[in-house]
Formats: sequence, C-alpha cells, structure tokens
Amino acid sequence: MALPLSIYNRTPRRMPHSLGFKRYAMKFGGDGYVEVPHSTILTPNDFTIEVMVRWTGGSYGLLRKGTVGSAYYTNYAIYYSDTICRVYFGINGTSYWARDFGTPKPNRWTWLAITFKDATEVRTYQDGVQTGVWDIDFSYYKDNSHITVGAFDWGGLGYFMVGDVAFLRFYNRVLSYAELLHNLLNYHNPLRNGLVLWLHDKIVGDTWQDESGLGNNGTIYGAVKKNLAMWEIRAEVGL
Repeated sequence: MALPLSIYNRTPRRMPHSLGFKRYAMKFGGDGYVEVPHSTILTPNDFTIEVMVRWTGGSYGLLRKGTVGSAYYTNYAIYYSDTICRVYFGINGTSYWARDFGTPKPNRWTWLAITFKDATEVRTYQDGVQTGVWDIDFSYYKDNSHITVGAFDWGGLGYFMVGDVAFLRFYNRVLSYAELLHNLLNYHNPLRNGLVLWLHDKIVGDTWQDESGLGNNGTIYGAVKKNLAMWEIRAEVGL
C-alpha cells in the first residue's frame, strides 16, 4: 500500500541504497539528441516513464514519441524547462490531453515520473512526491514514430534542451507508488518486472545501450557522455 504523503515527506531523507560514487549521464548542448527506434513494446496500453533531468538552458524538448508536427500525433511527451513541466498525450490524431504536473527546477537535478492507465488514470510524480492524478477516458495515440530525448522531432528536429539526462526507464505496466519509491532509492538497480527500456550507464561510441535486455538502444547525435557524481543527485533531489 502506498505511504501517505505526510509519512513520505520524512521517508526519502535517508541514505539511498545506490551508493556508487560515479556513474554517467547524457549531456545535451543545445543541438544534440538521442533517438530510440520504434518498437511495439514502447507503445503498450499501460506504462510508466521515469527520468532524471537537470535543465540548464535551451528549450523544453526532454522526451517525445511522435514525428508529425502536431500535438494531436504525439504518442507521449514530457516538456521540461525553467518555465514548464508538462505531460502530453495525443488522442486519435484529432486532439490532445496535456497537464502541468511539477515545479521547474533549473540548474538542479529532479526526478520525474508518469504513469498511464489506459482509459482510466494518469498519475504524475516529482522527487518522490505525487503531484497529480487525473481520471481519463481515452487511449493515447499510437504510431511507428521513434522516441527523441533532448529534442523533439516535430516534423523536423527542434526544441533542443541544454542540460543532462540520466536513469531513463520505461515500463509496460503502471508502477505503484511504493515501486516508484523503490526505484528512486535504488536508481542503479531498479525493478525488472515490465522494464522494457533502461538508458543508464552503458554509453559506447554513438550508442546509449538499453540495459533492459530488449535491445531498444538509443543512437546518439551530438550529445556526449559525462561523469555523474552520485552526491549531486542525492543533494539536489533530496535523497
């Protein structure tokens, strides 16, 4: 059962189980991005997305699946910058659903999570706290578009962000609050049940390797690997 927020507010201020001193993140300089090819396992009816991001400049193109230049044809997207923290879903290619769900924290690491339960519910989280819950009656738009990280392919690449992205995970099921909290405190060793995309530490050449074991590797265009000290995340996210 999920912990009440009044209890949780005391819970994360403990030593996380992931104590590695250094890992890696992807650094975006305002003209780079990562592209993950389409797979049907990346368009399940229900899903969870988790990501850690530090935005330092540029636009809001954190993550989007969709290539046509209309919000109607977005599968799912997360906009993030110093002025926006928003989730988008296209609906039938004729409309879209969008909600602001968190507090922009420029120049600091933050953890964002989205859960989507088909035609039932959307929940959002930031830094271990639930920030929104909405009843829905729609299924999100699905097509064979790729995922872009660090920019949006909006019928052409644009909306490039400047900053760092780490620990990007996609599940083909809805994670509970307790499961999300586990992943936040065990960021190097997340739950494996339903994990179909995990862009983590294996950055080799122009490939950000998928550590879920399902081969959803990302191709790197212009972005670069950077060292990531774990104390940065623990201090700035509040672990």
